[in-house]
Amino acid sequence: MIQLGSPDEERRGSDKACIEQLVMDQHSAWNKGDLNAYLAGYSRSKDLTYTAGGAVHRGFEATQRCLYMEAGRPLHSDQNPAAAPSIEASLGALELAAPLEIVLLGLDSAWVLGTVRRIPSGGGAPELTTFTMVLRRTAGHGTRWEGWRVTHQHATRHAAAPAAALANGHA
Repeated sequence: MIQLGSPDEERRGSDKACIEQLVMDQHSAWNKGDLNAYLAGYSRSKDLTYTAGGAVHRGFEATQRCLYMEAGRPLHSDQNPAAAPSIEASLGALELAAPLEIVLLGLDSAWVLGTVRRIPSGGGAPELTTFTMVLRRTAGHGTRWEGWRVTHQHATRHAAAPAAALANGHA
């Protein structure tokens, strides 16, 4: 007899797949230098928090400015983000250094842990960034990611670790 998973198990699997797709789409956008597409995965809320480099950025606009500054392209408050110059390859390429861990905290919230390796476009040593995200399902259930959006992200950069350390969860 074949036993199919419960509707709850199927939904959880679908939710995890949507969240993983959101993260992978963000990485793809980053690798293309398209920060506007990268930012599409974030909540447009003033409640968004983005923590990186020892600073906490609150709200979508502050997060957007931080990411453009990180890319070396300041985004002035009077500039239309859609008209912002393409970053292209200046960001370097991101690749997952270890599998994503996705934990559903309820029907409409999730936690993600991941580590990416950033390969600088101009050469130089790769760097690792370990990140945690909190995502919430928003009203956009018809979207590609079924309404999931990042509401909090914390990122910590560190020197590249050997592949064996990553495989063992010790980055």
